[in-house]
Amino acid sequence: MILGAGVCWATTGLFGTILFRQGIDPLLVASSRLSLAAIFFFLLLFFRFRTSLIIKFAALPRLFIFGLLGVALFNVFYLHAIDNLGVSVAVALLYTAPAFVIIVSRLFLKEWITPVKSVALLLTTIGVFLVVGTYDFTRWTLEPRGIALGVGAGFTFGLISIFSKVALRRHTEFTITFYFILTGAILLSLLKPPWLLLLGKISPATLPALLALALISTFLPYLLYISGLKYLEAGKGSIVAAVEPVAAFSFAALFLGERLLVPQFIGFIFVVGAVLLLVYKS
Repeated sequence: MILGAGVCWATTGLFGTILFRQGIDPLLVASSRLSLAAIFFFLLLFFRFRTSLIIKFAALPRLFIFGLLGVALFNVFYLHAIDNLGVSVAVALLYTAPAFVIIVSRLFLKEWITPVKSVALLLTTIGVFLVVGTYDFTRWTLEPRGIALGVGAGFTFGLISIFSKVALRRHTEFTITFYFILTGAILLSLLKPPWLLLLGKISPATLPALLALALISTFLPYLLYISGLKYLEAGKGSIVAAVEPVAAFSFAALFLGERLLVPQFIGFIFVVGAVLLLVYKS
């Protein structure tokens, strides 16, 4: 499930870039993707899993904070980082997340930092940098605001793993995912209402990209990832999710005709090796 989530998240840069090229503000893209994903999710739960919509009032503040930090802020940071730095550098900074998760999960979830987990983290970090080409520092803008946004995206993305593990003690994955996304959608709608897109901000040609961003890059991966955390530690889950850049560049090679270089193939091997190490040594 977590591998599937990584593959779905790999489409974020593709669909997001299509919308940015139309001059659409990243905050408006984030608000729209979460609002549409919340609608998709509500319809699914209402018609198939209606009991998952029911939640105790006392639990709402906790889920609100989780949604604010792990969904709303993450989407703002990541989409702005892509807009400022480009997909490659933004993805490389995003995958500082496993390091944050391993440290925070040790402090709050009492997950051990094992040698296997440490080696897998090292392999993943090296692999991601090779895959996205950030070993070539001439591709870095070194813009302080962009770097801060990228690291902020990594930290808040990591918080999803921590928050989900805590919330899974009391709620189902359907309830958690819906309220996380709903909270993020409401908060971002207050900053940038998604209906602004209807005022001539989006063309019919780019509407499929927005729908795909909401369904494939948001709705599905959040549900798959949180579901997968029922079976894996938060730290291990965040490392497995690093398959995302591998998937992203595989898509580029298969469907966009981009040529993969030798360092990227080596990076693929490192990331896949980290995942296999966790699978066989857990």
